[in-house]
Amino acid sequence: YQRRVHGAERSISKSTDDEKQRARIVAVPILLNLSQAYIKREKWPEVIKYTKQALEIDPKNTKGLYRRGKAYYNIGDLDRAKEDWEEVNKVDPDAVRKDLELLAKAYQKFQEKEKAMYAKMFK
Repeated sequence: YQRRVHGAERSISKSTDDEKQRARIVAVPILLNLSQAYIKREKWPEVIKYTKQALEIDPKNTKGLYRRGKAYYNIGDLDRAKEDWEEVNKVDPDAVRKDLELLAKAYQKFQEKEKAMYAKMFK
């Protein structure tokens, strides 16, 4: 996949505007497939890298938003995960219902830890 992405990038730089647009459209599924491969390996920074590239081309791509949100969630960036998943939720609520529930629980757990930490500070 990485070779295909690099090949597409080289082709884009030498192409007409119409060819560049078609190459970008072809690049999105390649980038998303690459991100899925990194999800399976739990390589979250790589997932973020490739989904960001796909979303630069197609900012409303729900698959890209979902996968990037999943990566953010797994590295503990709950705010960014929420942003991405809420965008997906606007288009396909069923796709992220369980993930948003997990996110709500993670926020609650974080707030409880914070509350306990502050309670210890002021004792």
